[in-house]
Amino acid sequence: MKHLCKINLSKITDETELLICGKRISIDLPSVGIAVYALFIITQPWLACFMETRAVLHIAIVFLALVLLSVDNIKGLKLKDHLSKVDLFWILAFALIVVYIFLGGIAAYKFDLFYFTVGTLFLLLAKAGIERYHPAMRLLKIGAIVYASGSILQHLFTDSFNRLLFVFASTSSQIRIAELVSGYYYPGFGFGSPATAAAYMVVGLGIIFAFWSSRTKQGKIVDGFLITLMFIGLLATGKRSILIWAVAALYITYNFLITGKKNRQLILAISLLLAILIFLYVLPMAFDEIPIFQRFASLVLDFDDGEAPGSVALRLRHYQDAWNLFLENPLFGVGWRQFIVLTSGFYPRGYSVHNVYLQLLSEMGTFGFIIIMLPIIYGYIRTYQVLKSLLVRRHKLNPLWKAGMTFSFYFQTFFLLYCLTENPFYNIIYMLLYFLAVSLLNAYIVIEKDCFRI
Repeated sequence: MKHLCKINLSKITDETELLICGKRISIDLPSVGIAVYALFIITQPWLACFMETRAVLHIAIVFLALVLLSVDNIKGLKLKDHLSKVDLFWILAFALIVVYIFLGGIAAYKFDLFYFTVGTLFLLLAKAGIERYHPAMRLLKIGAIVYASGSILQHLFTDSFNRLLFVFASTSSQIRIAELVSGYYYPGFGFGSPATAAAYMVVGLGIIFAFWSSRTKQGKIVDGFLITLMFIGLLATGKRSILIWAVAALYITYNFLITGKKNRQLILAISLLLAILIFLYVLPMAFDEIPIFQRFASLVLDFDDGEAPGSVALRLRHYQDAWNLFLENPLFGVGWRQFIVLTSGFYPRGYSVHNVYLQLLSEMGTFGFIIIMLPIIYGYIRTYQVLKSLLVRRHKLNPLWKAGMTFSFYFQTFFLLYCLTENPFYNIIYMLLYFLAVSLLNAYIVIEKDCFRI
């Protein structure tokens, strides 16, 4: 009996065989590692909300993901063949972030250090074929469905949904949820963060869009319904800029994919402008009594109110404050996350800049801004060039690479646009998702040796 069930891990490769109860089971470790990383991202709101031991759980989950990914990278692959320029630039940026965090106080920013370490290590290790991303993409798509449904249900059945949610939420989270709902934000399963719930929907839209051509007719019908669900979910979160930038990123990506078809591009551009006009002005003003449109109506009604949270006038005040701090410390900035500290006396509550580029300039100066933006801009340009080459070389490579690189280009586009009005660089969910998107580029560069060098 003692030999009936055993696990044989003597042969560790990327396709590990386990002998369980006399049956051989093959496990693709990189696929599992990437999937665990995706699961780690999806469950962040739950861990942060009501898991008292979340620090231990976080470390355990990501440690498992990184170990599984590292197995495929210790089989004699030379370092110079494994690291891309994107890796090298991010190592440099990460080193600078670590220096700034230590100067600011490791105790205050230990979670920033943890998440940037996780994201950077994942980027370095996740050099896997595109097919190995499939389980992770499926998990993220399911997560998008769950979070979109949660926001919609909270909007439709607010009291009942909150009573159920409060069973799991901490007291502080309950207070935050009630405050958000009163302001017409419906974070659903994102608990106290509508931006977090919206992040998963943005990713879900990108996955559906990128892999649309590989779906069956029935699959496209289902995905069409899911696209509608996610757009309504984004509306329910009340995160106006996320919805706007997600639509813009979809437009830019699709417009790039149909380059050369000028008539379709013109029609698409006109349709986008009309959609923005309808969603930002016509519907909110016509149906401003409906909670789901209240946040969008306030964009117009509170445009020049310098005290209204989220108003354009208040954002402009943040931008001016950030610029003034940059002028006072143009070379190295005022320090990691110090904008909120230094401007806390000017606002009733602590506000970030709501613009990553200005926040980096004010907090890390010109030197830090260049070092941080180098891998971000280089990775985006590189993704653009790789995707462009894939559009004319479809017969030579796995067609899923086009879908994977389309998703990567889409999310990086969204990320760069979103940085104009919010702070995704300082948001753990968005940065972990960003590292996932860029890892697709890295995997292509390292695995597909026939791609051109830049």
